[in-house]
Amino acid sequence: MRIRFSLAIVALAVVALTSACAGPQVLTQSGNWPWTRPAATPEQLTTQSVGGQPLAPAGWTNQSRIVLNAQFPDPSADLTTEVEFRPAYQVFIGQPTVAGKRGTRGVTVDFPLSDTSYHWQMRTRSSGNQLSPWVVFDGTVGYQPDPPAAPKLAELPRNGNSASRTLSFDWTATADSAGIDKFLFGIDQTAAADLKSAASTDKLSASVTVPADGQWYFHVAALDGAGNWSPTATVAVHVDTVVPAVSDLKPSAQSFNPAVDTITFAGRLNKSSLTSELILPAQPGPAIRTFPAATQNGDFSLPWDGKDDHGQLVPAGDYRLQVTAKDVAGNEGAAISAPIKVTDKRIVVSLSQQKLWAYSGSQVFLQSLVTTGGPELPTPVGTFYILQKFSPFTFKSPWPKGSPYWYADSPTNYAMLFDDGGYFIHDAPWRSFFGPGSNTVDGKPGDNNTGTHGCVNVPAGVQATLFAWTTPGTPVVIQA
Repeated sequence: MRIRFSLAIVALAVVALTSACAGPQVLTQSGNWPWTRPAATPEQLTTQSVGGQPLAPAGWTNQSRIVLNAQFPDPSADLTTEVEFRPAYQVFIGQPTVAGKRGTRGVTVDFPLSDTSYHWQMRTRSSGNQLSPWVVFDGTVGYQPDPPAAPKLAELPRNGNSASRTLSFDWTATADSAGIDKFLFGIDQTAAADLKSAASTDKLSASVTVPADGQWYFHVAALDGAGNWSPTATVAVHVDTVVPAVSDLKPSAQSFNPAVDTITFAGRLNKSSLTSELILPAQPGPAIRTFPAATQNGDFSLPWDGKDDHGQLVPAGDYRLQVTAKDVAGNEGAAISAPIKVTDKRIVVSLSQQKLWAYSGSQVFLQSLVTTGGPELPTPVGTFYILQKFSPFTFKSPWPKGSPYWYADSPTNYAMLFDDGGYFIHDAPWRSFFGPGSNTVDGKPGDNNTGTHGCVNVPAGVQATLFAWTTPGTPVVIQA
């Protein structure tokens, strides 16, 4: 027994010695001999640019090369990192497409295709050629080197003219495979864009406020998810907040008879505008006449023949002209004239017959013999209007004493001025001779048997009635 035990010990020693001399022996992963260290499983897989910028899962880059990284439980392990990197539409087949250098943990990958999203998985290989399980990156990474198309700005109202300094812009955008991350926009007074310090939005619209009127340029560009900038889209807008002003709106007469004459309104615009003119009744009510719109600037005039939109003469009464002006930016201003009187009255004087008629419409209100200016100082021919009425009124000679036309102060009861040259229709208390021949007798103008200084003399009784009937603006038609 003792001898056998010693031999056993010797046998074990020989085996140990033989093993030591044969070199290191290790167990396999199953626990059998030989034994080797297993490959470490990658953890916390990440992607980043070559420059070190992290890329989010499902992110995109415009760089053609990226680095795939992982963490390991034993950073000192002697490992080779292997990656299977494929387009996202392809399934993994468990075959590496790229491997890193032994001892390094990052794998640099060149994108084989652009405009494509990729997925990837990683494993490690130990120095003993042991493999870790595959670990799949939780996400994708895309490569998009080309910029997206420029946004398309919507057409601006009024051809880019604005009456407000607060401006709204809309646009559409076509996203590339990386998607649109945001839009940068700005407004300035130069056609060339500089969006380095511009505001940004993820919406397809923006509102901006400019500090002053003038020509402005709105710029917008798109930034895709890979960091590519689109070309800049630009649109011009002209801001004008000045409201059109209609001033000095006056008629050529305070009253007129459409059967005899037209009336002309004059006014002034402070800027070029599209004007719309309406004839309105003096009291609130619908328009009587609408004139075609026209572009006006500065001084303008508008004749009215006293007719309505149907071509019919309007009834006697008071009317007003309303002018509305709108500029290209949409600013709007308006003005309305003082009332003007449309009358159906008129006074007709025949120089050849030395006779006067007063008409209401087509009806004769009164008629009378008169005396008008003599050969040397004739009464003017034409259409005039009653400008002013006076009662009583004293005529004073505009000619000095010694002039053959001078006359002493001449009081009258009723005088109506129809021309600014000093021509009146008036009674003449000193005169008893009216009618044909009363203005052709030689002698001092203004005497009982001679013509007037150009006025129309009417018998006192008739003149009193005519004076009461006549309104300012009544036409006076002087016929040869």
